[in-house]
Amino acid sequence: MKILWFANTPCEAEEKLTGKPVTGGGWLYALSQEMKKDPQVELHIAFYWGVPMEPFCYSGIYYHPVLRSGNSSKIGRYIYRLRSQFSDCFDAVEVPRLLDVVSSVNPDVIHIHGSEENFGLIAENLGARKICMSVQGILGPYKNKYFSGIPKEIVKKNSPFIKRVLLDDSIASYRHFCRKSLREKRIYRIIDNIIGRTKWDEMCSLALNPKRKYYTCNEILRSDFFKKEWTAPSNGKFKIVSTISFGLWKGVEVIFQAAQILEDAGFVFEWNVLGITSNDEKALYSEKMTSFNKNSSSVKFLGRMDSSRLIEKMMSSNLFVQVSRIENSPNSLCEAMMLGMPIIASYVGGTASMMKDGVEGNMYQEGEPYVLAGLIMDCEKNYAKYVDMGKNARVRASQRHNPQNVAQELRRIYESIYLSNERVNDTRV
Repeated sequence: MKILWFANTPCEAEEKLTGKPVTGGGWLYALSQEMKKDPQVELHIAFYWGVPMEPFCYSGIYYHPVLRSGNSSKIGRYIYRLRSQFSDCFDAVEVPRLLDVVSSVNPDVIHIHGSEENFGLIAENLGARKICMSVQGILGPYKNKYFSGIPKEIVKKNSPFIKRVLLDDSIASYRHFCRKSLREKRIYRIIDNIIGRTKWDEMCSLALNPKRKYYTCNEILRSDFFKKEWTAPSNGKFKIVSTISFGLWKGVEVIFQAAQILEDAGFVFEWNVLGITSNDEKALYSEKMTSFNKNSSSVKFLGRMDSSRLIEKMMSSNLFVQVSRIENSPNSLCEAMMLGMPIIASYVGGTASMMKDGVEGNMYQEGEPYVLAGLIMDCEKNYAKYVDMGKNARVRASQRHNPQNVAQELRRIYESIYLSNERVNDTRV
């Protein structure tokens, strides 16, 4: 079976393209490694790249770089940001390039990873029967939560001048986000096969396309997280860890608010925030909003790190806390579950499908810093209970993210779509 992916990442080919080894890789990289082991699958991966490049085969997978104009220079990137925030012209240029890949590969099944890009628009030209799309995040619901934590007025008032000029601040990102969410609605209306893993994406996709067929397939985590198991560290103070990535909705302001409450209560702790530095816009806006010093000794921003260092920080922490205002199935939460850590997570989006409240960790209503602070204190007081929940979480995560199981789930989905399409073709003969 010939499978063509459209993805936001070159997966393993990143090694060939950059000359640097992939350290850990993301979940899509891990999935591609598992899928290429199947002798019945010929895997092709198409992705955007900034310069023209011919297709190539690398480590058993066929790669198809698709030219994304305007990203090869600073001026080009500025023009791209400008036009992508106010115009849909790039879709008209890029979709024919995507269709050329489909024509060249002639796949049995096309798998689009995520609705954030314009990949799904190919269904308008091809028909949707042999196309499936995985839910990563859904932009429409995320857009509704964009300024739910940090108000738009604070962002506008405190956005760095140079970023505003370069159209590279959070307001510019929001404009682009809004345009992409409109395109996303268009994509969902024309793709009939949706792959998800939570009740949230099942219901959101149904709302966007009542005729869609829904399949369930979990994700493979980065391989490094399968090799470690958390044990309670001996720390002088209670250590909390959170992972923050792109998006104002990630809840930095909730960390500041909860940290202030903990400090006022005399609770001794260290809260390590991974993924961003204290110079990140989210930290700046959150400081203005809460008056909590982003350089406080209680909260430390440690920036981005590879999976080995990330795991090291998590293993040395007493508690993992997720503070997002909206999520689907956050990889950071799944990784903490895989390690078997005590966990507190915000009850948003699909997180309730990932972790059972009171069994595998504790959940709180998003944006409630007093409840979060109380749960952190409760964790310290009743630590054995939280440790046991972490063990339960590890058992569930080990089953859910097992690479062989996930690959088999996906293979069955491909076969179902392929056979369904074949039956339709037979009736037309």
